Amino acid sequence: MVFTPDLSIAALTSMHKSIPELWGRYGFRDAYNLDVTPHWFASDYVGIDKGISLLMIENHRTGLIWEVFNGNRHVLKGMESCGVS
Repeated sequence: MVFTPDLSIAALTSMHKSIPELWGRYGFRDAYNLDVTPHWFASDYVGIDKGISLLMIENHRTGLIWEVFNGNRHVLKGMESCGVS
């Protein structure tokens, strides 16, 4: 999503339409294997995966995440102390 948003959105849209079992209660399942019979889909959802995905999507949509991050005084101080600012 971060580096190829258009391709990522196209791939997710395609998978959502063509592999309905991949979509579960909390969104896309964390793992799947279509090379086995029957197809295998993870029953688990890993919160850290979902959280970072949401952040990436929102940042692509609005830029809010970078705006908030770059406006945080602690972040700015840390970047300055590292010579990044």
